[in-house]
Amino acid sequence: MADRTTAQAQGSWLITAPDGRQFPVSGANPEAVIAALRQQMTKAPANAGQSDRPWENDPIVEGGAEDRWWEAAPVVEAATSAAPPSTQGQKPWERYAQSSAAPIEIEAPDGSIVEFPAGTDDATISRAMSEGYDRGVFSGALPSATAQSDAGPWTKYQPAGTQQKPKWMDAPVVEDASKLSGLTANAGVGTQRAIAEFAGLPVDALTGAINGIGDLTGLWGAIENPVGGAESIFQALSPLHSQVAEPQNMGERLARRVGHDVTAATIPGAGAAIGAGRGLLSAIAGDAVSGAGAGLGGGLMQEITDNPMANLAGTLMGSIAAPIAVNGTVRGLGHVVSPNGGADPARLSAARTLDQHGIQTTAGQKVGNDTLRRMEAATGAGRSRLSAQDEQFTQAALRALGTDAKRATPEALEQTQRRIGQVFDDVLGNVSIRPDPGVSQRATAAMDTYRELAPATEAAPLITNVGQRLIDAASSGQNIAGQTARAWRSQLSRALKSSSEATRSAASELLEVLDDATSQALTAAGRSDDVQRLASARRQYRDYLAVERAMAGAGEDAVMGIITPARLRSALSGQGAHAYTQGRRGDMGDLARAGAAVLGRPSSSGTVENAGTYLRAGLGVLGTSAAHPLGAGPLASSAMGVASAGAPTAINRLMMTGPAQSYLSNQTVSPLNALAGTTPGRISPAASSVLNALLSQP
Repeated sequence: MADRTTAQAQGSWLITAPDGRQFPVSGANPEAVIAALRQQMTKAPANAGQSDRPWENDPIVEGGAEDRWWEAAPVVEAATSAAPPSTQGQKPWERYAQSSAAPIEIEAPDGSIVEFPAGTDDATISRAMSEGYDRGVFSGALPSATAQSDAGPWTKYQPAGTQQKPKWMDAPVVEDASKLSGLTANAGVGTQRAIAEFAGLPVDALTGAINGIGDLTGLWGAIENPVGGAESIFQALSPLHSQVAEPQNMGERLARRVGHDVTAATIPGAGAAIGAGRGLLSAIAGDAVSGAGAGLGGGLMQEITDNPMANLAGTLMGSIAAPIAVNGTVRGLGHVVSPNGGADPARLSAARTLDQHGIQTTAGQKVGNDTLRRMEAATGAGRSRLSAQDEQFTQAALRALGTDAKRATPEALEQTQRRIGQVFDDVLGNVSIRPDPGVSQRATAAMDTYRELAPATEAAPLITNVGQRLIDAASSGQNIAGQTARAWRSQLSRALKSSSEATRSAASELLEVLDDATSQALTAAGRSDDVQRLASARRQYRDYLAVERAMAGAGEDAVMGIITPARLRSALSGQGAHAYTQGRRGDMGDLARAGAAVLGRPSSSGTVENAGTYLRAGLGVLGTSAAHPLGAGPLASSAMGVASAGAPTAINRLMMTGPAQSYLSNQTVSPLNALAGTTPGRISPAASSVLNALLSQP
């Protein structure tokens, strides 16, 4: 250092700060330069507070000794050249004033950014970058730029003689930035290819036949890429796929294969569905799943091996496995959403009819699940609801008669009969009925049928008497008094209880003839309101006779005034099997059918009840036993046992709550095949095409 000091007594010196910045300074020797630096950096100038340079206004430097670099031993060396013109004449600390400008940023080949203070010259930057390469700061050194193609913005900072080449320059992948890529784009190309193959199938088939003949006879050469064939159609679709790059990875190759196979499967499947009148959407969904499975299976096998048989095996397995997997998944999810989905629509309709009549049914009754019905019947809430249904059904039947009685007691039935009879008396008391020829014709037909069906020994005199008098009145033009019509109607109504089917049928037909004649007379007299009253009274009285017959049987329910669905159904059918089975018995007939379909009690062998008892006992023991390892005392163990034993009861109570019943009976999801047209074992069109291609090979 002494020699360098003597040699440079009248020269310039460079002070290097820890961050690499260098400051040219004039001085006699390094010691003088350092002393001047420290004096200027630790003392404020005379104009402190007025300068716009904060490092001069506030000379106090915060931080430890390492931040006060000028108090250590800064590197001072003789300058080999004059300082840049922009820095000549500056004091070393004045160079810090330039740090407020934007720094110089150099991007190294490894992507890192190296910053240099504003104003740093190229020589300093080159030296610092070269030292960085020498020390291995960057993740690879660059070779000498022997060709223009290897040159980069960093090559001028490369130290001479470096031969190592970074990995990113070995074999870069160069692609057209305008090309599209990705799964969706490649799936679209596969779809277009399948469309072209389907549309060009007739032309390609004909071309193949022509080429085959040419090969055999030698009369003409092979026709390549015929117009209207698959390849020409695909080329015509090039505006849709020309900007899509070739697949670059397995995902894109699979996407293109799946897009092709899905389309190849759905186009013919949709056509077949339309031709067969099946659901188009379900057919498309089914074939799409099958095609997707075929594409994935075959595509994956292609990634593993080029063996065509392996490709076929993967295609076949995928086309079979995909529908099974999807259907299984959808069925499982559907069972979670609707645990009893797919119930009989007729049963669900019957349950709605009962609900409309105020009869609360359980979820098990709605869906027809016997296990659920037994579980419901094993709960206290379930038994209460089933018991209440008896009275609710009875009330619904009595409401059809126009009464609000809760049970069909003798008093309630007698009161109902008097009320209905009073309507007949009021309406028919002052009406005169003149039968027209149509009445005579209908009455004659009813009587003829009755004589054919009923043996002479079984013929009821009242049927013959009333029928003949109706015929005579219509033939002679005589009027029938209202009270007479009332008496005839009462007689015919009693005949509806006869054990003879022929008698019941004839009585029903004659009642209809008489009622129509009465309505015509009331309408002619301008008594339209009475027409409605009489129609309601006739319906109620006929239903009353059915209820009366249902309550005439033996049994505890009849004694208690309970009308059961089975007894009511039997009574209505006895009045007229045809009218009942054909749904012509009004609300009472609908009520009887719905009750007979839904309200039956589940048969039980005691398994569910016994299982519940054993389960509660087992859980109680398990709860008590589990409490001991946890350090619980006798009282806590007993409490845990009681709580465990009571868990099934709590679950049963929850099962009968409104939300739980709605969940158990909802039909949001049906367990039918989620994908109609996807039959396990059915070969998809995609698999068939591969199989046919292989079989056609020589």
